[in-house]
Amino acid sequence: MRILEELFTTISEFRKYAPYAESNVTFDQLNSSAISAKKQMVIILTKDVYTDLTADEGELKEALRLAMANLTMAKQLIFDVVSKRKDDVDIYKHEQESMRRSYIENYYNAMDTVIQLLDNSQTVPSWKETRYKKMLDVLKIKSTEEFDMLYTIDMSYLFFFPDYTDPERSAG
Repeated sequence: MRILEELFTTISEFRKYAPYAESNVTFDQLNSSAISAKKQMVIILTKDVYTDLTADEGELKEALRLAMANLTMAKQLIFDVVSKRKDDVDIYKHEQESMRRSYIENYYNAMDTVIQLLDNSQTVPSWKETRYKKMLDVLKIKSTEEFDMLYTIDMSYLFFFPDYTDPERSAG
């Protein structure tokens, strides 16, 4: 199962979406982190919607690529740090945490974009039938911008984006 090749043709293309991804990394090296990233994204989008988005050639696929690349790198980061330490390259904890936080925030930002595009799109009808779309429909605050107007969060998608892996927390 080669997850990244569903969305990216080359590692160079992948690097456009994930800042500071190593130039010598391969899809094979990132595959285990990509499998985990895809699973997390499919929980939100469903397998059918994810498949429809990989076939898209517009904004939806671009946003999906951005989300996949950044979540993959966030999951891969600890392995890269351990590898560098074995090669006597020091990575400070605050640098590692800052990088991880940036990748995660980029992921949440991209997923927010994916969801907004899906809500406004007629090209992916399978989205309308998903559990998470139905949950989003009953929320009073539907976007980071609306939330920021009420509770200043400096437009941080990290703080706004609901935890979709926990149905109790995301229900309201």
